[in-house]
Amino acid sequence: RLKLTEGKVCANPYEKMATSGRSLYYLLDYSGYGSCSTKVGSYSTDPRYTNIGTINEAKLYEDNGVMSVINYLPRYPVSDSYRYDWNLYSGRYFAWSTQCENEKNINRQGMISLIEDSDGLSSYQKSIQIICIVFIVFSVLYIVPIITAVLASKKVRLI
Repeated sequence: RLKLTEGKVCANPYEKMATSGRSLYYLLDYSGYGSCSTKVGSYSTDPRYTNIGTINEAKLYEDNGVMSVINYLPRYPVSDSYRYDWNLYSGRYFAWSTQCENEKNINRQGMISLIEDSDGLSSYQKSIQIICIVFIVFSVLYIVPIITAVLASKKVRLI
């Protein structure tokens, strides 16, 4: 999952973090916009997300070809866009809420580490890959020539 935000990703998905002191544009709906004030479990920001990049707001608009449109918005503070940055966050998807983690006293990071460090999963994947390769080689070496011979003996033409 990817999220683009001015600050961090809020734990409450209905809230969005804005840069402190930013004046908000009057034509946009800013309900839930401001700071991550509502806690979910013990978190106000979502610890499942990692910042993978930052871009200046004006550059974001320019790179996506919308700066010319934004210039036509009535009273939009275009010059302010150069003062603000947006962050791109990446998060793994687990159907696992922060509230559940706190209620059940389950350590999410410990579980993630256990999954990542598990040799059982990678050896299982390697076994499946080897079986697939063996099947493909077996098919090419034995099954395809047998089918070809049978079809040739019956003089069946393949189109």
